Amino acid sequence: MYAPEYVLETYYKWGIVEGVHLTADWQHIGNPAYNQLRGPVDVYGLRLHIDF
Repeated sequence: MYAPEYVLETYYKWGIVEGVHLTADWQHIGNPAYNQLRGPVDVYGLRLHIDF
């Protein structure tokens, strides 16, 4: 069954020291791939950014 896909995303960025940042990310996806039978799905992420 087809249905509109929707995504809610939020993140928080920490400045550890100058030039180093850590970001935590969360996405909530409803009806992934436009399919009502497949969702919802939660996706978590962690990113590290370092300036040289």
